[in-house]
Amino acid sequence: MINNAIKILIYITKFIPHKIKHPVAVWVFNKLVVTTKPITASSKQDVGITTILCHEHVYFYLLSIKSFFHFSKLNLPVFVVGDGSLTQKDVFLLKKHVRNIKILKGKEAEKTIFAKLQPYPFCLRYRKETHPKLWNHNKKLFDPLLLSGFKRFILLDADVIFFNE
Repeated sequence: MINNAIKILIYITKFIPHKIKHPVAVWVFNKLVVTTKPITASSKQDVGITTILCHEHVYFYLLSIKSFFHFSKLNLPVFVVGDGSLTQKDVFLLKKHVRNIKILKGKEAEKTIFAKLQPYPFCLRYRKETHPKLWNHNKKLFDPLLLSGFKRFILLDADVIFFNE
């Protein structure tokens, strides 16, 4: 059964703008998220949930993944690629709330993805592009998909919340 904090969070998100900006609202949101019960991701399956995640969206991601697990009634493996901004505290929080989560931090991910894309020079050039409008898109296009190792995957953004079964 979903606990009360998750119910409150899901109810609140129906009435707030896409991004919570007021510092007090952010603090309350984060405190509610950390009071939710941890989930346990499966350790092995061909289908998994993969995400690219930044420091700013860790709490949103926790609500997203927990709402997915609750409403879908699925138990899938979870793989997160850090964008380079995740802190040790973020990694600890993710591992505490999503047991069996696999996290690949920014530098490790970059090194591995560049090696995987080496035989594909146009893909590699696009992935290395640093134009501000491409920065997240080119990472999201390659990193979570090629680094996860899943045969099939669900690409989940941190700002997606599930409301129904």
